[in-house]
Amino acid sequence: MKLHLDNSARFRITSYSPAGIAVNETTYPGSLIIQADTAPQPWAALTVDDISRQSLQTYLDLKPEIMLIGTGARQQFPAVDQLAFLYASELGFEIMDTAAACRTFNILIGEERRVIAAVLAPT
Repeated sequence: MKLHLDNSARFRITSYSPAGIAVNETTYPGSLIIQADTAPQPWAALTVDDISRQSLQTYLDLKPEIMLIGTGARQQFPAVDQLAFLYASELGFEIMDTAAACRTFNILIGEERRVIAAVLAPT
């Protein structure tokens, strides 16, 4: 699916497909961490079972307003202990499929919100 470009952010998700997630028209095939003002970074988590305190802590330390967690082609929830960790962080977070996380990321950065998207590959 092609997304519309708004030039207010340096890094914006421009499309997503089973081939990967495109940020500023460059496609990345694996899981990513995306912020509006920082180049996309590979994310070590490959499945929802890989989502852990260690895989998220560096990004939580940046104190975003909200973290979007995209769990691939369908919405899945991490293990209960990982959800408890997220709740304890007192950070706003949403867990959704990767397509929804990509769309929501663009909306929130368009509102100039401090958001981080941690998205699993959309396969």
